[in-house]
Amino acid sequence: MGRTQVINKWTALALVSALLGSAQARADTIYSNLGQPGNTYNTSFSGSSVGGQFNPLAMGFTASETANLTQIDLAFRAVAAVNVFTVTLNLNNSGSLGTQLGSWTLQNVSTNPANDLNTIAGITGLTLTSGTNYFLSLSTSTAGGGVWNNNNTGATGPFIQGSFSSSRATLGAFDIIGDAPSAVPVPVAGAGPSRLDLGGWWSARLVAAAPECGDRLIVSVRCDVPSPKPYRPPSQCR
Repeated sequence: MGRTQVINKWTALALVSALLGSAQARADTIYSNLGQPGNTYNTSFSGSSVGGQFNPLAMGFTASETANLTQIDLAFRAVAAVNVFTVTLNLNNSGSLGTQLGSWTLQNVSTNPANDLNTIAGITGLTLTSGTNYFLSLSTSTAGGGVWNNNNTGATGPFIQGSFSSSRATLGAFDIIGDAPSAVPVPVAGAGPSRLDLGGWWSARLVAAAPECGDRLIVSVRCDVPSPKPYRPPSQCR
């Protein structure tokens, strides 16, 4: 059975804050052509060259959901042991590289095609929008350039390599990871104090203003049903 109790307002605030914080975001795959399980890809010497006349090398994708970008994984190798590569995220402007949204530098990446999945982590400040088309682009000025491994899932899509472009070609192996924000609880209109409905098996109600309760706030917590308990009158302040 659920229960309603009157507690100190600071305890109430801490409780609701903790519940909201745990439900704010979740890790999601915005796009991936890596094989599962294990983020696999083509580890042979086949792939698309980058460097020199083959700059930039870009793979197109469509965001499957709206999420804050946090990580990019792409499988590519260098020819020279000492190397520098630039990865950019761009909008797809009718098959060409559009506005650049982000840029990252990778140095001294692997030359081994069987172990060259590179990760760019800790990305912040970029939100990708569901249904929007993007390009993940790779370039380098290092002698010998590099090779972006093909995916092993049969994924195709928009492709740019230097002056060449195609609307449908085999894509290099990569994924795009983000945090999709959950629905933010909002006050529910109706009689009595405002309440916050967290949904699922946990819900909570925070009374924003209850002068008759002095310095206390009313919090209703349930763990047995999806919806919060009905509002109890101020007579419970005791």
